[in-house]
Amino acid sequence: MSEGCRAVDTKERVDYVLVLKKNQGTLHEAVEQYFGDQALRAGSVYYKVVDKARSAVEVREYWQTQDIGWLGQRKEWTGLSSIVMRKNTITKGDKSTIQTSYFINSLQLDVEQISRAILRHWMMESYHCTWTSPSR
Repeated sequence: MSEGCRAVDTKERVDYVLVLKKNQGTLHEAVEQYFGDQALRAGSVYYKVVDKARSAVEVREYWQTQDIGWLGQRKEWTGLSSIVMRKNTITKGDKSTIQTSYFINSLQLDVEQISRAILRHWMMESYHCTWTSPSR
C-alpha cells in the first residue's frame, strides 16, 4: 500500500501525493520504466534543488509528467493527474549515495509544488520516526 493519504470524495477538492513502493508490482514497475526511457523523461517538467548541510551536499531532482494515458491503473486512482520521479543524490566527502523514488498524485503540472509536498511529507515522516519511541 502507498504511504500518505488517499483522497476521499468530498465537496472540497482534496489532493494527494503518494510514494510508490516495489511491492505494488505493476504500478511501480510501469512508472519506473516510463522514467527509465530517456526520451520520455526529457519530455517531463524538471526541477532541481541543491542543499548543503552537515558537510554534505544534497541534490534533489524531480521530473513530473501528465503523460499518463498509457497507465492502465490510472482509473483506480480518483483524480490522478501526473506521475513524478525524484532522484536524491547525497555527497559527503568523496562518497555519494543515490535514491530514486516514484510518486502518483492529483496535483496539476507544477513540479515545484510537487517537490515541496514530497519534502514536507519526508520531513513529517522523519520527525515521526525520530520522536516515536516503542511502548514499554
